[in-house]
Amino acid sequence: MVNGDNATFTVNNGSVMIENANVTTADVMSSNGIIHVIDTVLMPPAGNTDDPAENDFIAVAESTGVHTLLVEALTTTGLDFALDVEGPYTLFAPTDAAFGAIGVDSAFIQNESNTEDLAFVLASHVVDGEVYAANVTDGMAVPVLTEIMLTASVTDGAVSIAGANVTTADVMTSNGIIHVIDAVFDLPTEYEAMAAYLLGAGDTNDDGMITWEEFTAFLEDEDDGFEDDAAESVSWANFNQSDANMDGMLDSDEAVVFAELESTTGSASDGDEDMICYNLVSHTIVPGADQATCEAYMYVEDMEMGGTTYTGCYNTVTHAFANLSETECDGFVWTDAVSLAMTAGATGIHVSLVAALNAANLVETISGDTQYTIFAPTDEAFAAAGIDLDAFSTEAEIAALADILLYHVVANTTKSSDLSEGTTTVTAVNGDELTIHVSAASGVTVGASMANVTIADIPASNGVIHVIDQVLMPPADEPTVTDAFDGVTCAATIGIGPSGYAFSPSLVNIDVGETVCWTWENESMPHNVKEVDGYQSTTYVENGITSGEAMTTVAFHHTFTEATTFYYACEPHIGLDMFGEVVVGDGGDDVNEVVDDVEESEDTPGFVATTAFLAMVGAVLFAGRRTETNE
Repeated sequence: MVNGDNATFTVNNGSVMIENANVTTADVMSSNGIIHVIDTVLMPPAGNTDDPAENDFIAVAESTGVHTLLVEALTTTGLDFALDVEGPYTLFAPTDAAFGAIGVDSAFIQNESNTEDLAFVLASHVVDGEVYAANVTDGMAVPVLTEIMLTASVTDGAVSIAGANVTTADVMTSNGIIHVIDAVFDLPTEYEAMAAYLLGAGDTNDDGMITWEEFTAFLEDEDDGFEDDAAESVSWANFNQSDANMDGMLDSDEAVVFAELESTTGSASDGDEDMICYNLVSHTIVPGADQATCEAYMYVEDMEMGGTTYTGCYNTVTHAFANLSETECDGFVWTDAVSLAMTAGATGIHVSLVAALNAANLVETISGDTQYTIFAPTDEAFAAAGIDLDAFSTEAEIAALADILLYHVVANTTKSSDLSEGTTTVTAVNGDELTIHVSAASGVTVGASMANVTIADIPASNGVIHVIDQVLMPPADEPTVTDAFDGVTCAATIGIGPSGYAFSPSLVNIDVGETVCWTWENESMPHNVKEVDGYQSTTYVENGITSGEAMTTVAFHHTFTEATTFYYACEPHIGLDMFGEVVVGDGGDDVNEVVDDVEESEDTPGFVATTAFLAMVGAVLFAGRRTETNE
């Protein structure tokens, strides 16, 4: 422009804008030029117009009057200096109101414990290079300094990025561009960002998954391979532990878990506790092997022993030969244990057990941080028991299978050295009592059928496995007394709380196919049950579930036949927030989940590093979770 500042035109479907002004009438001719009529007065960029070189990011932001917190945050974290060292940059600038909406004020900024996370958030609002509004397209991926890819959206000329709307575009500075936005970007966590980068760079066949082979190839391409076999074995253990579906591939959610494990685990530990003998090639473990045995494998050719010539994998401790290739023979490492589910899958003798755990939806249960002891029947034991997994298809049958399997699981870690001679009775996870008998003559046996522990103390990252030669069958359940109600069995019974204005309990969880009963008698006020269309909604569902008119005495029940979340209210007292909720099974599509995870960053081998001057990595997420209360 004639005053020396730059202005940007935007053309979209035939309509023309200059900066934030619309051209309403174009091409009005005059004797010495041309006029375009616009609907807004254009304001020059803020800053020192007398000396454009001094119109840096801070000067321009200070002059707006709505970026006080942004300027303070940039200065406190040192990013004000970083933005002026090189460039040009594009800064998406949240207003004071945007920071206030997520609880960031001056006290938060000045708190040194928040500096690293704040720096990560701010750096995630900066692009290396100039991005003009006119060049942003719908669906465009915007790479910010923290190497996160943010997605832009363009609708009728309006631009938004990562949940924030661009309210003022293309504010020029001496070192780049500022776009004013009305919200702080909704950023992925550090591990979500790392997982997205890994999938984007390592997924060579574009199927949205990454295999171990693709991951190792990615590392080679990045010239950042493993330092040694121990480091590789740790990564392999992390990969397997993240593979919740046990299909040899990581999807986006599993890759997030993998990224976190890679960030928080180091190389294999030096001690013998919680270590396994693992084969990097065949992805199996040697049950019961100690470190000396694990490190004693060697491949020999035409070795004479006892008058016989051998070629194969020889163990110098056990003096046993294994029919393995030279590559497999060299693949044994002494490394950290993996989860119980992964360990069972790698022993080579628990194929049926792992299949049963999958059929009963228990793999995730024994793959977390909770410590368990598992008495693990071998494949031969499953065959002898005649258990046909195809026979477990209905919910009741799957529940029966889960009951059998959980009878083999005891809470906490119990190693053989923890057991004293004699009989010990413990409570299995399914609730039944399980006897463990230790004697010098017969060793360790488990259950009424006296199943033998054939291999003890196979460590896992979240417990221990003892191999047994039988499938244990839970004792038959004795008849139990349940709340009989109108001829049905009530999985949960709901009444009225002492205040008279609340259901008690207001939140219950039941399984699919179970019945909930609502009952109260001679209450001082009439109440009823009437379905609403969401959590604490005041909109009733047409033809929804209801107990009928509000009454002082009610006996009503309903059986839920599918996974769902049933929301209801007391019609006379809905204005007093008298609501209730029944979660059936996993809650169906209505279940509300909010992830609240504030992670701190660490350098992660195998993943690309952030920009040198932005070595600080973290994420600030602000989320809440409603709290259920009963009166």
